[in-house]
Amino acid sequence: MRGCVKNPQCGRGCLVRVVLKGDVVMGEQIAKDLIEQDPYSFSHYNLLVNVYTAAGKWEDVARVKEMMREGGIQKAPCCSLKELKEIVEQH
Repeated sequence: MRGCVKNPQCGRGCLVRVVLKGDVVMGEQIAKDLIEQDPYSFSHYNLLVNVYTAAGKWEDVARVKEMMREGGIQKAPCCSLKELKEIVEQH
C-alpha cells in the first residue's frame, strides 16, 4: 500500500482506508511519506493530525500542531462559492 504514496491523491485515499480500518501505524507512515514529498502542504499535516485523533493519541496531535505552527504551515485562505460567484461577476 505504501507504493501508492508516490501519487498524493492515491496516498490520501490509501490513508483514509487504513484509518477507517484502524491501522494507525500504516496511516502514520503514509501521512509522513506525504509530508516528506510536500513538506509545506497543510492537508498532509492535517491528515496526520486526523490519524492521531482517531487513535486518541493527543500528545502526538499536539506535537504535529506545534510543528505546523513552528513551520508556518497554515490552511490556505479560501472563500465560499457565493464569494467566488461575486468575484467572477465583477470581472
